[in-house]
Amino acid sequence: MSHEIIEPPIRRAAGKPKGKLTKSDLLKVESITLTRKSLSDIATMSDLHGLTSLSLNDNEISDLKPLVGLTRLEVLMLQGNQISNIKPLVGLTQLKQLNLSRNRVSTLTSLSGMERLEKLNLINNQISNLRPLAKLKSLESLMLNFNQVIDLKPLFGLKNLETLMLTGNLGLDDDQVEELEEVLPRCEIEHC
Repeated sequence: MSHEIIEPPIRRAAGKPKGKLTKSDLLKVESITLTRKSLSDIATMSDLHGLTSLSLNDNEISDLKPLVGLTRLEVLMLQGNQISNIKPLVGLTQLKQLNLSRNRVSTLTSLSGMERLEKLNLINNQISNLRPLAKLKSLESLMLNFNQVIDLKPLFGLKNLETLMLTGNLGLDDDQVEELEEVLPRCEIEHC
């Protein structure tokens, strides 16, 4: 069933309503949006090597392996799925915007090489350790509401950070937030 949902927007983007889709056709596809389609299997997307933007919000996706070769991606929206393993994203180093909110992510190690990342949304996951984010010097916006964050020190070097959302991290106290505000005076921090 996933194939029937995924193929029509691929054909539209490739400009080929009928006939066999060739590798050349698939390379023409730069952007796909499939929101609220009950998708769980995205294997059909593994050959879309020209994609720069992919939105799969509010589906039932848990396996990200089909995205491994999509190294041109700059925008990846995966909010509201069933994702716990983000290791397949490790090679997507061109990403500038990544939304993994409302998933089951607990470890961020796979994101540590995404040095171009500017916007990262991790709201409502199971994240406690922010150390992998310390190298993401391009980050401007980081949303961490409703996680299990207990230590903000890994964020001290993120001098480009303008917006940081921390509401709902019960392990954080006001002293930690105030210390971060001193280190990053340009950053607007939301914490309750």
